[in-house]
Formats: sequence, structure tokens, C-alpha cells
Amino acid sequence: MTMPAASVSWMGNRVEMWEIEGTELTALEWRRPWNGSMRGFRMLGAEEFAQVCTAVEEATAELRPAPRLEGVAGQPLDLEAFLDEVLAG
Repeated sequence: MTMPAASVSWMGNRVEMWEIEGTELTALEWRRPWNGSMRGFRMLGAEEFAQVCTAVEEATAELRPAPRLEGVAGQPLDLEAFLDEVLAG
């Protein structure tokens, strides 16, 4: 893997993305923006990645429910639960 190709904010999470050379995989790593602590990591195929990007856009526009981390400052998106839900559906 190389350095992140993109670093974006997804509903209270700092998400870094890498395309894995020679594959159709994208690696996602998410952190809390205020302290940088790593919260999760996931590898996605091209179709899964497109699904997730669409779901994040819909959740940001409040067109789809999004699980939040209760008791955490700013109540950021529970990205791990969100990814499980999107990819299971």
C-alpha cells in the first residue's frame, strides 16, 4: 500500500482511503478527528466501495438512518456498524 489517496470526513470520522495496486480493492481506515485514535479498518471491493460511498451520501443528506456512537462527543457515525449494515443489505 502507498500513502492515502484521499482523506475525508464522514459524519464525525476522519476516513483515509487507499487503492491497492493491481487489485480492485480499496482500504479504509477511520479515526476520530479530534484525537486521531484509530477506530477501524476495512478492505472493500470496487462494488462494495461504491455502495458505501452512496450510503454515506444518503446518510449525510438524512435520507437513510445512520447509527451514532452514544456518549461520545459530537455523536459521530458508528462507521463499523454502518458498514456492516450497508454491506449486509
